Amino acid sequence: MVAKLYLSLGIVILSWGLVSYFTSPKLSNYKSDHFNVELSILSDRNTPDDVKQILRRACMDCHSYETRLPWYGYVFPVNYYLKDHIQDGLEDLNLSEWKNFSHKKKATIAYNITEELEAKTMPPKSYLFLHSDAEISQKDFETIEDWYFTLEKIYEKSYK
Repeated sequence: MVAKLYLSLGIVILSWGLVSYFTSPKLSNYKSDHFNVELSILSDRNTPDDVKQILRRACMDCHSYETRLPWYGYVFPVNYYLKDHIQDGLEDLNLSEWKNFSHKKKATIAYNITEELEAKTMPPKSYLFLHSDAEISQKDFETIEDWYFTLEKIYEKSYK
């Protein structure tokens, strides 16, 4: 009797896994057909490495084509929640297109990032729950803020 219960449970779990795998929205849905890694902020020589590390750790899973999905990101129904969440993030900001932005837009983006971090609305609490390494420290905030001030100066120089 117990063996039949375990067999039935195993079949249900296996079936669920197969359905999840074949109905899962693929990560490629987020990528542009013309994604060019050279346009990413991670390839930008003018962005300091410490800023890149903070953005990689805390922002780029939702705000770039360089999303790193965890194992549960392929399991139904989490996969659909993450797909929608990432699509929303890309619509708000796509750091994979960084080099296409003007100096003014880069400074504005950095300012908005600073504002979001200061208000503690980004990264979202739901993300931090499973990604504690994405927590923004005071030092991280100051690094991002300094980066914003640098971009603002670059914009002002290019405007003159």
